[in-house]
Amino acid sequence: MWVPACCGSRASRTTSEAAAVAPLTEAPAHQKAGLPVRGVSHPKTAPLASAHEEVIGNERSLGSLTAWQLLAEDVAAHPPSRGESGGPDRSLLPSPSSAHTAAELILGSPESGRGSTSHRLAAYELLEEVGSGAFGTAWRALRRGDGAAVCIKQLHTGSMGWRQQQATRDEVRVLRRLDHPNIVAYHECFWTGPTQHIVMEYCEGGDLEAFIRARQGELLDEDDIMLIFVQLCLALQHVHAQDILHRDIKPNNIFLSRGGIVKLGDFGLSREVAGGGGLARTMVGTPYYLSPEAVQDSAYGAKSDVWAAGCVLYELATLARPFQGQSVSAIAVKILRAQPAPLPSRYSPDLVALTAALLRRSPTARPSVAQVLELECVQRHMQRYRAALDALLGAVQAGAGPAARAGPPA
Repeated sequence: MWVPACCGSRASRTTSEAAAVAPLTEAPAHQKAGLPVRGVSHPKTAPLASAHEEVIGNERSLGSLTAWQLLAEDVAAHPPSRGESGGPDRSLLPSPSSAHTAAELILGSPESGRGSTSHRLAAYELLEEVGSGAFGTAWRALRRGDGAAVCIKQLHTGSMGWRQQQATRDEVRVLRRLDHPNIVAYHECFWTGPTQHIVMEYCEGGDLEAFIRARQGELLDEDDIMLIFVQLCLALQHVHAQDILHRDIKPNNIFLSRGGIVKLGDFGLSREVAGGGGLARTMVGTPYYLSPEAVQDSAYGAKSDVWAAGCVLYELATLARPFQGQSVSAIAVKILRAQPAPLPSRYSPDLVALTAALLRRSPTARPSVAQVLELECVQRHMQRYRAALDALLGAVQAGAGPAARAGPPA
């Protein structure tokens, strides 16, 4: 069982968690920085469809472009493989022997929805646009039947290439498999002509990135940091238990719902893998949060998501990303070689040690999500979360509204 030097752990619940991992070392250095306020954002279109960029110095930064696009330009320049005929390499598609049935592969295709789903869109009232990308728009909408707020992601597939179209189908298939209170809930998917509509839970608290920036340099209490992190780990544990890699863990894809409940969302880059140790190779995700193995174009698995969760934990504690640079290649070099600045001295040795463990460069030295959740220092906050959640649910059932918060302060 992986046991950090300062946290301790509970007894392992399964023999599969008994693999020994080296004890924690002193945390690397972390950078502290205040960030400007940004308006609250909401669930949005998949990163594959985004062309958003920021300017850092005289160079463009990463925005939410995928790492495959960016690293192909600035670092590795590894294009997708082609078949002998010059078309797409069919090995990139699910094999006929996989668990994906033909019906799943054409789930939500334009042909399957023609003439039968226009009434489903009429069941919703579109209220305001909350996000957009190159291939679509996300809306806050009202479900007319019960007045529930939902998020509808509209994707215009006619302008997509085959890879993007496959990615949207994969996202729906993944969403249909996930059912967890800390994951943005999927409701339905339907088509009107070439436009795909994915209806999901609406998170009124916006995303974690906006929450962090709104702090304006005011550090969070450790209890609030850990309440967020515990919920992220619970969501990731469920995702990995379904043999799915998220591959784009970052504050912009973590949302705050009623009562401060944390929800992991945006599975547009997720990947289904075979068995608990399944690996992926394609470089996708936001480069700031890429694991060293992904940067090196090596095979990677669930520990790559663990690295990204460590980056999020670091950012919650410092209000800054652990690895920054003025170009993609500069960030890649820092991920592989640099040590982030230390966490502020106000935080406990437990938090320092946990952050350092998650950001170990070797995936075999990083703890799994299950091992993290077994730590005594994490279990303490698990108990706090459960108590707050019980109080919140009790208040909602009594019709009194949220009397407690299970997440960070509003």
